[in-house]
Amino acid sequence: MEAAAAPAAGKRRVGLMDDLRGFCVFCMIFYHAFVLMSDGFGWAAGTRLFAFFAPSEPWFAGVFILLCGISCRLSHSNWARGGKLLLIAVLITLVTAFVLPRIGLPGMAIWFGILHLLSVCILLFALLEKPLTRIPPTAGILIFLVLLVLFRNWVDRTGNVGGSFGLWGPLVWQMPLAWHNFKWLFPLGIMHFRFYSADYFPLIPYAFLFFTGTFLGIYVRDGRLPEWAYPKRSRLFSWLGTHALLIYVLHMPVIFVLLLLAQAIMKLFS
Repeated sequence: MEAAAAPAAGKRRVGLMDDLRGFCVFCMIFYHAFVLMSDGFGWAAGTRLFAFFAPSEPWFAGVFILLCGISCRLSHSNWARGGKLLLIAVLITLVTAFVLPRIGLPGMAIWFGILHLLSVCILLFALLEKPLTRIPPTAGILIFLVLLVLFRNWVDRTGNVGGSFGLWGPLVWQMPLAWHNFKWLFPLGIMHFRFYSADYFPLIPYAFLFFTGTFLGIYVRDGRLPEWAYPKRSRLFSWLGTHALLIYVLHMPVIFVLLLLAQAIMKLFS
């Protein structure tokens, strides 16, 4: 998750964006809590809750990715914003891949999660901003939505290899299994047979959703939203939305400590 980009001077803040971003963060907290309960602590209740909640994850994560793309049009410096996120993403990989296994939490490594995706996309937008401005916003939205649809099955969310490209039936092209022999193509959604990431959002197809947001952001930047989009409707979600990055960094350690306390209490009374 990433911090909300501050609106440019003289621009009205869009309360709906903060509320939606905060709702996504709220869902993320519960989702990661259930993951930790299931995979980290081995609790059957956590496994059931995760199985129930998991189908919603692509939806709230997708909204967050779209909002991040919109925010690129409101940011004072996408280079600084993307660089900061990339540094945090690398630190998360180091902690989850090399520190957590030493304290009894294997299988939690994040090699290319949502922060990796967002940081790379923001830096790509900063690099390509000038040529992208030559594309009319409506055309840009349509182009990247079509790409998103075509690549929607590029990654199998169940963790299996062998994605596809296209629409349906004879118009679908299957990814060659030989591509999965390459170990370092996972940022592009091409997973090695033994690849695993506890949080996985590759550039294909999610970058297409992000860049759809960058063209929607032109309408936001120019103040062309309906009036109902500007007021804030939820103090909780608005606060979560404006502190998304800090919450992302802190929520897992906090959840881990709370679950350790819960486990100790259950052992005490068992």
